Amino acid sequence: MEARVLSLDDVLRERQRWCVPVFQRHYAWDSGDDGQLTRLWEDIEEKANDFLSGGIAYPHYIGAIIVAEPPNQAFGTVRQRLLVDGQQRITTFQLVLTAIREVAREQKHNHLLPTIDAYLFNEVSGGMSQPHVEKYKLWPSSFDRKLYREIVDNPKDTITLLYRESFYKNGRLKTGSAARLLAAYWYFIEAIREFIADAGTEDPSTEKRLKAILSGFLAGFRVVVIQLDDKDDAQEIFASLNGLGKPLTAIDLIRNDVFYRARQAGENDEAIFEGQWKTFEEPFWEVMTRQGRFKKARIDFFLGHVLVSETAKEVNLGKLAAEYQNYARKLGSDNVATEIEHIVQYVPAYKVLIQEGAQHLASDVARFLRIWDLTTFYPLIFFVSVQGMQDEEKLQIFDLVKAYIVRRDLCDLTSKNYNNVVLRCLQRLRQEASATNLLSLFNEMDGDATRFPPDAEVLKTFSTRRVYGDLPTPRLRFVLEAIEHRKRTAFDESVMTTTIPTVEHVMPQRWAEKWALTDGRHSPCESSITAMITHKVDAAMQEQIANREQLVNAIGNLTLVTSALNPSLGNENFSEKKIQLAKSLLVLNREIAAHETWDEAVIRQRGVDLATLATKIWPAVISPA
Repeated sequence: MEARVLSLDDVLRERQRWCVPVFQRHYAWDSGDDGQLTRLWEDIEEKANDFLSGGIAYPHYIGAIIVAEPPNQAFGTVRQRLLVDGQQRITTFQLVLTAIREVAREQKHNHLLPTIDAYLFNEVSGGMSQPHVEKYKLWPSSFDRKLYREIVDNPKDTITLLYRESFYKNGRLKTGSAARLLAAYWYFIEAIREFIADAGTEDPSTEKRLKAILSGFLAGFRVVVIQLDDKDDAQEIFASLNGLGKPLTAIDLIRNDVFYRARQAGENDEAIFEGQWKTFEEPFWEVMTRQGRFKKARIDFFLGHVLVSETAKEVNLGKLAAEYQNYARKLGSDNVATEIEHIVQYVPAYKVLIQEGAQHLASDVARFLRIWDLTTFYPLIFFVSVQGMQDEEKLQIFDLVKAYIVRRDLCDLTSKNYNNVVLRCLQRLRQEASATNLLSLFNEMDGDATRFPPDAEVLKTFSTRRVYGDLPTPRLRFVLEAIEHRKRTAFDESVMTTTIPTVEHVMPQRWAEKWALTDGRHSPCESSITAMITHKVDAAMQEQIANREQLVNAIGNLTLVTSALNPSLGNENFSEKKIQLAKSLLVLNREIAAHETWDEAVIRQRGVDLATLATKIWPAVISPA
């Protein structure tokens, strides 16, 4: 068995026939959100852009293929190579080239066609015993062979005529029912068209962009070619590779790369495993979890957060192994042991971020981020946790992060741009790791997508906006709990740690029956629209109903009660509710019970009071150490 690392140019240019054995499966790659075709095109596009920009085009490794050569091949015929493993890759490579050729034909760059054909076809010669077969560099399995030959032999317009049933009348492919081979070919045609369509007046021409795709693909990609010898059973090897075998994960690839580099550098790989790497072999890291659209093992997410923290750049979790290898190359550690120690330092912060009960300086912000479900900020917590600054400074940064997030939520501002905010924070803190520096960055952000709301905005928005139903319940409960804690004195009993309170409306959402309006009348319903259409109430009542509906779900009308007390309060009038609330151990409820009446004016004023307190709990300034 012999293995060589070759560029696609070397692999595909050679005069040979890649023959798919009968025991191989049909073509199966797809173009879904995380499909093999989508990921491959992203890599092709990246290499093309490298060539266009003139930057360094690092080799991109795209796996291995295993081949075996049949014995006693006739002299003069094109040499056969059986694809024991890798037929999906080789087939896809040929489809990419065919798609490039088709777009080149569309763009009238016909001089590129012979160059591309040289990678698809062998030159016909008198030594061929079957020229009609041996001219194809790929000879698929019988299931895919006819369609493949028609794709590489014909322009796309002919294909649409040959396979009318796979296309709509407007020429679009029926992706749900078309053969995978045809769908893959069409996918690459459309992707290449879109790439060259980006050429503007100042951009390279379509010809240059096509050449960049071709050059990046053939020269920038590397594949490991493993040649079996006569003693190896090709079918048995294929079965073992594709039967019960577990696919290599990102951490498998990273582990292999790490210990390969350690051996190459003469380091003691066993000592590195026992001293640094062993922590990542614990079952803890294998637990599957979900983050956004990805469902992966914890170790994948941990390493992704580490790379963002280390580089202050976005990381593609779908290409984690390649991202890590690129990071390790740029890190330039003296040895692999030091490199792994550098990664291990983030483990305590990660464990406290995802687990309750762990003791760590970041425990408070960790609980906060779990409630807000914002893993986006984990790399920032990683970075701050390992800096050499005083603990007080770190806590001030954590408090600023919480204040930034809470204020934006209270003001109903989006969280969609938080990934970019975190990158900007990391970039700024890498210049100077301090709370003052982070606050100056927050104050520089002035767009709705990123700004740090000032006190006046929090007071105006939070005091009257609908928070119940709009703000997720765990977050709303956290805000009310924080307000309760701020109101408490040393003489108040602590009950918040032993019970999980629920959010309760003082004036109930179903208020019409027992809660009179400000003019003393009772409304026939809660909704002003329903009242106007069904009950035909007068304009004055409609205005009172609309005003009440706006405030009933505002912060001024909300409190916390124990789950046992909540059902008993229900839709009762205020005189009944205040009796129960007066018995509560919570300051919030005792303050409510002190009121003689509960109406819109009281709710509005309480909203202002609570919003004012919120600006002090989550200040837009650095809290004193």
